[in-house]
Amino acid sequence: MSAPKFAARGIVAISVAALTMAVMPSASANHAVLVEGEQDYDGDGLIGQAEDNDNATDRIFGTITAALGAANGGAGQTGRVTIVTSGRFFESVTIAPTTGNVTLEAAPGVEANVEAVAVGDRVNDSPDLRTPRPCRRCPASS
Repeated sequence: MSAPKFAARGIVAISVAALTMAVMPSASANHAVLVEGEQDYDGDGLIGQAEDNDNATDRIFGTITAALGAANGGAGQTGRVTIVTSGRFFESVTIAPTTGNVTLEAAPGVEANVEAVAVGDRVNDSPDLRTPRPCRRCPASS
């Protein structure tokens, strides 16, 4: 006789949860958005920008910028973006949510470095971008 009471309580709990989810606006993307570092995560042989546009439905990207965007199943500046393999990301990352929150994280054990300035780029190495300093590795001019 106690089994029907538990069943009824379970149905009520599920109904309340469904109602709460239907009334509250979504604050995050409803799908996983993953970013590969310098190793191929999905086994397709592509990394970096080649991964960004290879498949419109796999939701695996090679750059953080593409993963944060809306194209090809990206987060659309809402939700959670997880870096799943270690690597360096040579890009300037802009997080600018219009609705909800954006979380950019690395999976446990993954080391991700965002390097907006590539070493050796004469303009980006300069402390003052309007006046680039001479290349340190270039031969001296006469």
